[in-house]
Amino acid sequence: MMIEHLQKILVQNGQERWAWPLAESAEPAVKIKTVFSDEKLIPIGISKFGGMPHVPFEFDWPKSKAGIPLSFLAQIHFAEFIPFQWMGWKVPLPEEGLISIF
Repeated sequence: MMIEHLQKILVQNGQERWAWPLAESAEPAVKIKTVFSDEKLIPIGISKFGGMPHVPFEFDWPKSKAGIPLSFLAQIHFAEFIPFQWMGWKVPLPEEGLISIF
């Protein structure tokens, strides 16, 4: 269903040449919209980019092979994404938990 829908959109927008190759190579994705906020106003445990991660006090900060502390990039709270469907795809994410990305 999803591939046919994507092909139809491409054809409607004058992209007949690319309709099949693009639709066939499409993969599930999640779009994350961000909003700037004061670090102090962000509740513990929700998704965020930058700042300080929400980790336990005894957390061992990850380091590079050279021993340099890694920069915190983001944390994703999976429950904020579930359950949702997009054009027939079930997004393959855990239903709960928090992942911190450094």
